Amino acid sequence: MGCLAGLGGVSYCVSREIDPSRARAHPVQPRAPLASVETPDPIDLARARLEQFEAARRRATDFEHLAPANTTHGADPYALTQLDATHFVGVLRGASALVVLDSELRELQRIDIPGGAVSVAVAASGACWVAAETSGTLSRLRFDGQRLVLAGGLDVPGIVGFRAIAAGPKGLLYALDVRDGKLLTLAPESSSSKLLESRVIGHGPLSLERVGRFLIVDALLDHALIVFRLGSTGRVLDERARIHHDGPIWGFDAALHGDGELLIAATGVEDHPLERSDGSFGFIDSFAFFYVLPKQGAVRQLWRANVAELGVVTPKAPLLTVTADSARLFVTGFGSDRAAELFFDVHQTAPPRVQTEPFFPGTSAALRLPSGKIACADPLLDAWLLRAAEGEREEPAEFRPVIADSAPLSTTEERLGEALFFTTLMSPANSSEGAHSRFSCETCHFEGYVDGRVHDTGRDDVRVATKPLRGLFNNRPHFSRALDADLATVSHHEFRVAGKGNGQDPWFEVRVSDYPWLERLDVQDATLGPEQLRRALIAFLMHFSHTTNPSVVGREQFDESERRGAELFRARCTGCHAPRLQSDVAASALPFESWPGALFSRSGPIVWASAEYRKTGVTPYVHESGTRVPSLRRLYAKWPHFTNGSADTLLDVVTRVRFDEARLFHDHAPSDPTLRSFASEEARDLVAFLELL
Repeated sequence: MGCLAGLGGVSYCVSREIDPSRARAHPVQPRAPLASVETPDPIDLARARLEQFEAARRRATDFEHLAPANTTHGADPYALTQLDATHFVGVLRGASALVVLDSELRELQRIDIPGGAVSVAVAASGACWVAAETSGTLSRLRFDGQRLVLAGGLDVPGIVGFRAIAAGPKGLLYALDVRDGKLLTLAPESSSSKLLESRVIGHGPLSLERVGRFLIVDALLDHALIVFRLGSTGRVLDERARIHHDGPIWGFDAALHGDGELLIAATGVEDHPLERSDGSFGFIDSFAFFYVLPKQGAVRQLWRANVAELGVVTPKAPLLTVTADSARLFVTGFGSDRAAELFFDVHQTAPPRVQTEPFFPGTSAALRLPSGKIACADPLLDAWLLRAAEGEREEPAEFRPVIADSAPLSTTEERLGEALFFTTLMSPANSSEGAHSRFSCETCHFEGYVDGRVHDTGRDDVRVATKPLRGLFNNRPHFSRALDADLATVSHHEFRVAGKGNGQDPWFEVRVSDYPWLERLDVQDATLGPEQLRRALIAFLMHFSHTTNPSVVGREQFDESERRGAELFRARCTGCHAPRLQSDVAASALPFESWPGALFSRSGPIVWASAEYRKTGVTPYVHESGTRVPSLRRLYAKWPHFTNGSADTLLDVVTRVRFDEARLFHDHAPSDPTLRSFASEEARDLVAFLELL
């Protein structure tokens, strides 16, 4: 969030409306008009067709009612756990449903779960608990040996949604809230208070796991794994250890060993500052890390391994298995079609022995079964996967496709574009040599949002926080400095920069036979040409909107604090952050009386931006004229705030503001007695409104 305000009338700041036609950029020097060239350049012709494709789609799009992406990209099998000896239970995040699966991952039952199901836990009692992203109610189900039956739920006051859930001892539950970074300890069977404790643990809580007397939490945007000690009753006592990296940790698995020591395997981006001095993305390979937390003393890293150089990119579901002093770690790439198994002794510091194999991309959860098989959830390919035990494998895995019965499936073109975004298909020739890296867009934009980094841009002393790549279609021009006028330009630039330095011409084609998994997306062509690849990426980005804001679900109107905040925002902020459905179309702005209807809809379509530069004191500026007014849409999912990442909370953002009737500064305001700040109550009201965006 680089700019919160600007006055409804005159602005003291330097501002310039961006002309999208002049903002267009291209990886090569501008060419003469086609009419003056004897032989038209085929890339220019392709680009013109892509621009026409995007323009036609834009004219036909109802931006006010564009569906949130969490409901339009298939069933999304996302989480998976053991239900009993012969059954699994899985979460369909896109369809917001729970499914019962047999030992071969065949679907036996499907139950709709309101609120966007995302995580499931099975308690020792057999109760099955499901957490949803846009509901403050945990759903409880019981299993009768054949079917799950809804058996009530647990309402948690003050919580708008959950990100993850885990079962504790003595009937306790641990949950991560989706918005405020809280770890909750719950007692569903208590006759008095069911919420035993709530503590803020960090930014971007992603997942948690209980292992004996330890509870481990992954705070994605804080780049940390936090290990808590549990008491004999399961209550959280204190923080025992914290593992911190330079970038996000995407997944972990843990096990107890010996006399109470805790073993932790984690996967994440390379623990090294991002390097952008030559315009490419350096030091962002995918790594596996192995830690030991002894019974006494500090946590120690025993080894790290660059799994991207093995072809395993953005692994999210590491699977640790420990037998006596021997261990093995199975990792699959969400962003690539390889898997690796790493073999090692639990106390060794040397690199592990490695075995690799072909696999399907897109795995988000994995379980090792007593039979030696491995079961996986694959939201990218909308399937459950079952990898055979050693010595029995002929194919990467048995493929069980999942159909969404309540959400529309994307077209083949859009699904190909999704694969380009989330896998290495956009830069297949990349290597992991030196600073070079194998990566996907998600390496820096987890699930399309952010990674919590503030990194050097390679341009003088400019450091910036990561921006979401969701909602680009109605938020142009794109990017603060490049000022790409449209998604056609974005697609050209992304292919170029993703593969910068790999020696491959960015205008390349893909042979489908080199990627057999593409058949699972119904890709029929033998080759995919460069224009076809770019068009697919554009088609995906046009539908890659934001997810539903959990703070608005089930509501229709502002409360009193939010209304006062909305009125303050209208008076002080809309000169920059206009209530537009398209950031560069002034006529798309909604009147104040229409704000509640838009805000409290599932899509929450207002961009809260404009196509201008502003200088509001958030320095250094990414462009000589300042910073392009950024979108405030879904602020709850972005951290840290401001373009330079210097604001920790929305209250911090608001309380830094200084303004008078003609000027507004977000930071570094001049010493001037005529400038005032928001009163404490005004600041709280404004934050209450911002949380709805």
